[in-house]
Amino acid sequence: MSIDASIHERGGTFVRVFDGNFDGTARIDIGAYEFPTVSPPAAACSLFTIGKLKKNKKKGTGTLTVNVPGSGVISASGKGLKKTSANAAAAGAVTLKLKPKGGKLKLKVKLSWTPTGGTAATKTDKVKLKKK
Repeated sequence: MSIDASIHERGGTFVRVFDGNFDGTARIDIGAYEFPTVSPPAAACSLFTIGKLKKNKKKGTGTLTVNVPGSGVISASGKGLKKTSANAAAAGAVTLKLKPKGGKLKLKVKLSWTPTGGTAATKTDKVKLKKK
């Protein structure tokens, strides 16, 4: 008689094959105690959305709201734009101050979101700042 090591010794449906160290290889649990069922660490989310632009017509600048899914760094750059960035401690709205270089008021802004422990994602937005 052979015993299937992947089945709990008391019968039932306890699965003994598990990737305990999350290296991509599941092995039979043969330890002295049962390894608790846990999920691997969640990957940091790179999704973000671009919100509204509030224009300061006196200065010809703007404040852009970006909604981020967690902690990380959001930055803005582009031709004719002074680089800027902001840190996010948690999910929510983050604001970036947009200031043009020289007198250029129509800008293509490249936004880059780098979540803590994750991979960067970028989006491009066109903005038009007005100066009176």
